[in-house]
Amino acid sequence: MAKLAIDIASHQAGLRVGDLANLRDNYKIRGAVVKLTEGTNYINPCGARQVYECFKVFGVVCAYHYYHGNAVAEAKYFLTQLKKCGLDSTTDLSIDIEADDLRSNLTKEIDTFFDVLRDAGYKHFTLYIRPSWMRAGRVNAAKLHNKIKLWLAEYGVSQCSMKCEAWQFTETFKGMNLDCSYDYAGIFTNPNLDENHYYSTGKKFKTKPKQMNIYHDLALTAKRSVKLGKGSVIYAEPVKRKGKVYSLKTKIGYMSANTKFVTKVE
Repeated sequence: MAKLAIDIASHQAGLRVGDLANLRDNYKIRGAVVKLTEGTNYINPCGARQVYECFKVFGVVCAYHYYHGNAVAEAKYFLTQLKKCGLDSTTDLSIDIEADDLRSNLTKEIDTFFDVLRDAGYKHFTLYIRPSWMRAGRVNAAKLHNKIKLWLAEYGVSQCSMKCEAWQFTETFKGMNLDCSYDYAGIFTNPNLDENHYYSTGKKFKTKPKQMNIYHDLALTAKRSVKLGKGSVIYAEPVKRKGKVYSLKTKIGYMSANTKFVTKVE
């Protein structure tokens, strides 16, 4: 079932933690995409704060760049702000294609833009565009080589006219100056798990953090009161959670199999 996500920029500077929590609790908003940059000379002045507050409320946050046609330079500009905001490689990144000054065929430019981000370690990419631009051939989604998801903007219709992973259906959600989208694929509402750094084998592990959380469940959502200290050695069985992501099953509960938190002893 689709979840709701908002996208915000400096125009929504007045949205603070309490407002975001109200959107979460009363309007079922489950994620947010924050505009960080535009072209090569604009940085959202409240972007870093919006990233922090959205993550605090929703537990997940994504970012986007408003594109003006200089693929490499703009990607590098965006990348600098991503790092300043502490957004790591699990973050979903969008390119906003709608500016009047863009060329007629943008497929190669979009690939080039995301290539720069991929070379920097990012791997979750989304294209924001209107279906009319797609039908006009300005972007050929089939030729994009970075496994890019589609986020389409189309208003005043009961459903989006093209297949997509997310559909921005309004600019005035509940009468507010606020864009809102149906997120069909969990792009903006489900945190991306880093699938490259989890133990899938082993039977004995040593903890790294000062306090290692133990959970009742495989998904690591229900904490137990018990914790392990740094350097604790424990027997555990890696159990698959999603794709190549694993948790460790122990006699006292489940814990993360992420290599950031544990080292395999044997």
